[in-house]
Amino acid sequence: MERFFGGPPLSRSRWRSCLVFVFFLLLLPSPRPECRADPLPTIFLVNSYHQTHPWVAAHNQAFRAALQSRVHIEIFDMDTKRLPKTEHNAQAACAMEKYNELQPDIVVLCDDNALRHLGRKIAAQGTPVVYLGINANPRDSLPGNDLPITGVLERPLLKRSILYLQQIQKKSLQRCLVLLDDSPTSRTIFQDIFYNTSKHDFSGVQTDILLCNDWDTWLNTASTASQQGYDLIITGLYHTLQNSQGAPIDSEKAISEIANRCSVPLFGIWDFNIGPGKAVGGLVLSSAPQGERAAQIVADILRGRDIHSILPTTTTRGELFFSRSGLRKWGLQLPPALRAKVSFTD
Repeated sequence: MERFFGGPPLSRSRWRSCLVFVFFLLLLPSPRPECRADPLPTIFLVNSYHQTHPWVAAHNQAFRAALQSRVHIEIFDMDTKRLPKTEHNAQAACAMEKYNELQPDIVVLCDDNALRHLGRKIAAQGTPVVYLGINANPRDSLPGNDLPITGVLERPLLKRSILYLQQIQKKSLQRCLVLLDDSPTSRTIFQDIFYNTSKHDFSGVQTDILLCNDWDTWLNTASTASQQGYDLIITGLYHTLQNSQGAPIDSEKAISEIANRCSVPLFGIWDFNIGPGKAVGGLVLSSAPQGERAAQIVADILRGRDIHSILPTTTTRGELFFSRSGLRKWGLQLPPALRAKVSFTD
């Protein structure tokens, strides 16, 4: 027999014993390496507003649901609807502090204020940024095309809304008023849709635009709209309204009180405007599809897609959304061709 490792020769019986021992060693389960799950990617989601705002709640929920348990999400609310403008920079600084602490894989910026305050600062550090709910032109906040940033644009459908409302009001629609708060988002709508001009003619409908944060002015405008010659009011945003002492007006109180005081039918352009005791209806945008689309973009980036190859997008052409009780209140009937396209809130 050959020698092994320089030792004495093995007898035949000892050789058989060694072979049996080796055989049993081979049968033993090999030790398992310690299981170490890869940490989930961290997504830092910054809301311009707050999570109890219906618009924010809807797109936050849709975003989380679309990604499910594949990521870890940290959320920061800038709360810029309720806090005065003098505190917005401080809120942005807090968000940046949280960003530096988390060192997230991707940052999601929801609505214009977050993008305006944080987009360039974060993207310049190389972190991919995905935005949603953006009314302004992103290039105004993000000059150049070299930054790792893209997302979902929001485009209210005011002009098309008026065309649909003509079918409901028929020949009685001659003048309408678009009532907006004086917020950055409303200013963007006023600039991009109405070209900073307060009087327009859309398909023969004289349309006036009023931007105002004074609660008493809103109440007076709503209650005297008929006397001023308006056939209807379209409300946009009302989340920065303040009373005479400068205190913010709760948004749910605002829309219900305006609807109650309005001397003409009240319509809306966002889904949260519509419902019993609120606006009658309109061609509206919803935020949930924007949350879903932003989540798809995040998933593509995590799978390795180059963010520069993902172009900014919009999510919807709008949905006809109405309240049955609101239609009854004003004695309005939807034309059959239109009714087939409508979703109802009650």
